[in-house]
Formats: sequence, C-alpha cells, structure tokens
Amino acid sequence: MDKPVMINQAAKILSVPPSRLRQVLRSQKVIDRNNLPRHELVQRGLFHVENRQFVKGKTGIRGNYAVALVTGSGLTYISALMKEMENPEVSDDERTVQ
Repeated sequence: MDKPVMINQAAKILSVPPSRLRQVLRSQKVIDRNNLPRHELVQRGLFHVENRQFVKGKTGIRGNYAVALVTGSGLTYISALMKEMENPEVSDDERTVQ
C-alpha cells in the first residue's frame, strides 16, 4: 500500500464496521480515547498521525486536530490482531506480527 488510510477506510478494507474496529483497537491499547495511536506504534511505522486544520464558519477562527492514518504494515498488524481476538487460544509466541 502506497498511502496511509484513515481508520474508517482501514475498517472497510478489513470488512469490519468502523466502530467495532475502534473498540478492538482501544481494548488492546493500540489507540487512546481520542483515537490516536500509541507513540511506539507510530515509530514502528504501523500508524501515521497527521495534523489538520479547520475554520469555524463565519468567525474564521482556526483550530487544529490530529488524524490517525494506518499504513500498509499497520493493516497487517490490525488484521492479525483481529484474528487473534477471534481465536484467543493463540499465544503471544505464535503471533506473526512484525
């Protein structure tokens, strides 16, 4: 995958509802309550955080927010995590995540 995708697009690729994907990622401490990934996962290249800006209506007040993007490696990681959630008998030693 060339370009990182948003979590909603990652859910679509993985055929999982976006809310379910976020729920699983939060329960596994992959993302925080603001839907941003842990720093070490960004460093490993599984996620990318992009800062974006918005402008409020007529006032023109600008604000910033962060968006989590999933890389190709991140999709592989999430896919393995979802399979592990479906089959909890798989031990940590058998995990094939990079």
